[in-house]
Amino acid sequence: MDWRPYPNDRLIAQHPSGEFYIIKPVKGMTRVVPIFCPMCATMMKSFYDESAFDKFRCCDKCASAWVYPDLDRWKSGWRPSEEDVKDRISLSKMNNEPI
Repeated sequence: MDWRPYPNDRLIAQHPSGEFYIIKPVKGMTRVVPIFCPMCATMMKSFYDESAFDKFRCCDKCASAWVYPDLDRWKSGWRPSEEDVKDRISLSKMNNEPI
């Protein structure tokens, strides 16, 4: 594989299938970002998702929908209901927006 530099001293290469990328962590790094958002179960695809996960344990879309509008409430432990999450995903699909 053709490894290229990636932010935070990591390496990135496209999988031989061409369907996804592999990111190599720095040796000794124990930080893990899941493939799917723990809140909405959509794929974590971008640096913005990674950054949001580091701060809030959710993808960037979830952070935009629930964290940023009321950060104090989020920090106090509030989380949206499963129904709220499903509604946001359905609305995104209806508006033909990426989730």
